[in-house]
Amino acid sequence: MRLIDEDGFIVAANLIGGTIQEKIGRKKEIWEGLERWYQNISSINIERIVGVAGSPRFAVYDIDFGLGKL
Repeated sequence: MRLIDEDGFIVAANLIGGTIQEKIGRKKEIWEGLERWYQNISSINIERIVGVAGSPRFAVYDIDFGLGKL
C-alpha cells in the first residue's frame, strides 16, 4: 500500500486534492445538491431542534484563557 510508504503523506494529500478538484469540476451537481439540502433543512420542525454546547468528556471546562475561572 502506497500510503504506508515513506511518501505516504504526499500520496494521501494528492489523492484528497484530486478528489476535491473532481468534485469542484462538477458545479451543476453541487448546485443541485445545495438545492436539495435547502429543501431538506427548510422542512425541519424548528420546535424540535436541539443544540449541544459542550461535553465534559473533552475537558474544555479546564481550559484557562487567562480570564480566571468563570
